[in-house]
Amino acid sequence: MGQPRICAYCQEKIRGRSDKKFCNDGCRNSFNNRLNGEVNASIREINSKLRRNRRVLESILPSDMPFIKLKKQALLNKGFQLNYLTHTH
Repeated sequence: MGQPRICAYCQEKIRGRSDKKFCNDGCRNSFNNRLNGEVNASIREINSKLRRNRRVLESILPSDMPFIKLKKQALLNKGFQLNYLTHTH
């Protein structure tokens, strides 16, 4: 039968199909979460900053006016981060 297969996450012996890499779904999920954690963390951080910027704009922009002129300092005082925006008008 060959060498015993070992789980890529917990190093336990794997039973079942010959092409399995993990002993269970928990190990598979943990392995992939750790693998993708750094990428996902930076995306989460950027999305958080974009959400904050949207909240700032929603708090300043009157609902009945689609466009107004704002001073940059007014945005900065509310916590708007100029390096994180998706588009401008």
